[in-house]
Amino acid sequence: MMYAFYVLTLVLFVYLAPGLAFFPQLSASPLGLATVPVASVCIVGILCTLLLQLGMLNGLSVPIVSVGLALVAFFRVRQTRFAELKMSQLGWLLFVVMICLPYMAKLGTTGFDTADEIYSWNAWALQYYNGLKSPDFFNATVAPYPQLFPKLIAFCYHWCGSTELQLPVKAALIMISFSSISLLSWICPNKETNLARFILIVAILFGANLQKYIDHAYADPLMSAMLLASLGFFWSWQQTFQTRSLVICVMLAIGASYSKQPGFIWTLFSLPLLLNLSAPAEKRLQAKVATGVLLISSLLWLLGPGRGVADNGGVISASFSGRDYIEQLLFSLNTHLIHNPVVGLLFLWVSYKAISNSSVRLVYLCWLLPSLLAWILFGAYDLRLGMHTVLGMAFLVTVSGLPKWRWPERIVTAPRLLATGAILSTIFTGLVIQKSLPFQQNLNVYHSGQVTLAKYFGADANRIYMTLYDQKEFSLWSPTDYITGLFYTKSNIFRPNWVHFDDYNSLIVNDFTRQLLIDELAQAKVDVVFTAGVVANRGSIASRTLEVLASENPDIFLPFAMSENRYGYKTFLVNQSKLKQLQLAHQDD
Repeated sequence: MMYAFYVLTLVLFVYLAPGLAFFPQLSASPLGLATVPVASVCIVGILCTLLLQLGMLNGLSVPIVSVGLALVAFFRVRQTRFAELKMSQLGWLLFVVMICLPYMAKLGTTGFDTADEIYSWNAWALQYYNGLKSPDFFNATVAPYPQLFPKLIAFCYHWCGSTELQLPVKAALIMISFSSISLLSWICPNKETNLARFILIVAILFGANLQKYIDHAYADPLMSAMLLASLGFFWSWQQTFQTRSLVICVMLAIGASYSKQPGFIWTLFSLPLLLNLSAPAEKRLQAKVATGVLLISSLLWLLGPGRGVADNGGVISASFSGRDYIEQLLFSLNTHLIHNPVVGLLFLWVSYKAISNSSVRLVYLCWLLPSLLAWILFGAYDLRLGMHTVLGMAFLVTVSGLPKWRWPERIVTAPRLLATGAILSTIFTGLVIQKSLPFQQNLNVYHSGQVTLAKYFGADANRIYMTLYDQKEFSLWSPTDYITGLFYTKSNIFRPNWVHFDDYNSLIVNDFTRQLLIDELAQAKVDVVFTAGVVANRGSIASRTLEVLASENPDIFLPFAMSENRYGYKTFLVNQSKLKQLQLAHQDD
């Protein structure tokens, strides 16, 4: 019951109240209602940054600020004419809810335990939760990343009161995807295009396979949702030239760039260009002011905390994989536009629309093509890095006019369709919950560490949780980013020296690498070490060297948790006195 309470209050006080407190007019239109969650995240990011700088981000200030904003939102929304949603729009709302429910269940039954979740976004969030004003965790990521997403997570932790409540915090992240899908469902409503809109949304989610990122706690869905909403308000401003629409458009654009790097294409280049090309004479000053705000806000990060953001060799090398620019273009076009035919057809569709629609053509040339080019050059290794581009294509196709296809009314009616969707959504949600780790193994959903350890250490999870987790008196040594993320801030965790990466990861373990590792372990006075198995792990270093040392010195490295698990992790206790003797013996040799 408390689990549902945490999720509900996070939705109300973090994802709805802040946006409505500052922009109650969002409740007056379907576009605004779809934007409320991401507008709220922008406000939360600003508040979190201010509280951090004041040294006041804690479990007292966050509830006070959040409740205060909720009261302001309540009274301001009461004075605003609430959007009157037509029956078809209410049907779309139910459709979006039905899509999101199974993914919410998946999010809410796992901690931050996958790839970037564990060693980047949540690790940074834990630093902010503990009062660190700027992140210090770049071994795994090499280059700096925008930090709005981890600040959101840290804010949610303070609302819940503990970093162990990862599950409800993750469950509430569904509001980000809810915002994106709602916006595509509600923009330019026309009952006659409902069938085409339905096919389009289903195609990009399940045909192009964007759905696989809904249940992951990455910054990409947040950046995509904010950019999509900013694009929506730019479209609205282009038609009405209302200052309010421009303010929200600019705020969301800045939020997108402060969420993930591709947002800077929109903020630094595309949106300023579009504003100045679209503004009538009487609105040019307004467009220039907005351009100045966009450029200054972007440069503040790029020349400050984000200095060196372009030096992300890991991402670039993963994308190019030794190919030159021409080979990369051909490879990426083949991968993402030909072998993913939904994306390819969507690109052809929006290209055709750009020929006859001048407004679409302007956005197509100023943003869509540069964004597509950046994706296929520098992010070709994952569709996730181009989801904002795919959603942008869907948006442009929608606003340019969808085909007026008709439902086969004798077979398909709205009540039947919604009833079928509700049944399927309920079944899939139940299957996710039934299959989920916490309920399957009777783990405590309020202790996310126990849930996550079960994923990585299998039968040994409870033993490790009870003995090593959140025990600051132990010093742990980790060869991988995954284990580091699992124990980060909960225990004293050490990593191998990255200066010796090539030595440690050599196929041949020689006396030099043995001595390097022995010296590191002895100097750190570690109590527990881990090795990783043959399954590839992100950021694995020195595991092979440690395996050799452990096999050669069973009296120093004592087996502690050796059960089979998904990554072949093994846990050893370290006899520090004998390790010191071994260090001295090697030095004498």
